[in-house]
Amino acid sequence: MLTPRRLLAFVRKDVLAAVGILGLAINLIGSIGPFLTVANVARYIVDHWVEVTSIVWIELFGLFGLRIPPLLGFSLTLLVFHLGLVGSAYRRARDAEPLAEIERRSWERDRLLALVLYIPIMIGTLLTAFATLARDTVTGEAPAGPPLIILSFFIVVLSPVVAFSLARPRLLVRRFLSVYVVAGLILLLDFGARVLEGAEAGPAKNG
Repeated sequence: MLTPRRLLAFVRKDVLAAVGILGLAINLIGSIGPFLTVANVARYIVDHWVEVTSIVWIELFGLFGLRIPPLLGFSLTLLVFHLGLVGSAYRRARDAEPLAEIERRSWERDRLLALVLYIPIMIGTLLTAFATLARDTVTGEAPAGPPLIILSFFIVVLSPVVAFSLARPRLLVRRFLSVYVVAGLILLLDFGARVLEGAEAGPAKNG
C-alpha cells in the first residue's frame, strides 16, 4: 500500500526518478490541458508549459551567446525527465548465458506493457511539440531554419529510446504507472483548488 511515508522514502532514495515521474506527469497533463478545466495556477502552467520547461536552457545557452527556441529547450527538458526516470536504476548487462524461456517471455511481456503505457505520453508530447511549432510559425517566432526544428523533434523521439535502453522493462512499467498516478493526484488536487476558487468567488459576487 502506498503511504505518505513510503512516498517520502522513495523521493529521498531516488530524487532523479521522482523528478522524472513528476515532470512526465505534468507534461502529460499539459498535453491534454486544452481539453481540461483547471484552476488558475494550473492553467498558467498548462498554457505556458513549453516556455516554463525551456527557461533554464534559454538562460544557460544565453551565457554563451547562443539563442535557442523554446521548443529546443522543451525537448532538452524532456530528455532530462527520461534520464531521471531511470537515473538510479540502469539496467545491468544481461548475463552471458541466454535467458530461460520463462524469463524471456516475462521480459518481452513487460517491455510490451511498458510500450503500451508510454504511447499516450509520447503522443501527448508530440502534440505539444507540434502545437508549439504551429503557434510559433503563425506568430513568426519559429526557429529561423529547419536544423533546430529537426534537432528538437529528434531529441523528443530519442528520449524514450534512451529510457528503454537503460532500464529493465519491469522498472519502466512501474515508473510509467507512477506517472499516471501522480498525474491523477495532481488533477485531484487541482479539482480541490477549483472548488475553493468557486467557494471564494461566490461570496464576492454576492457582495
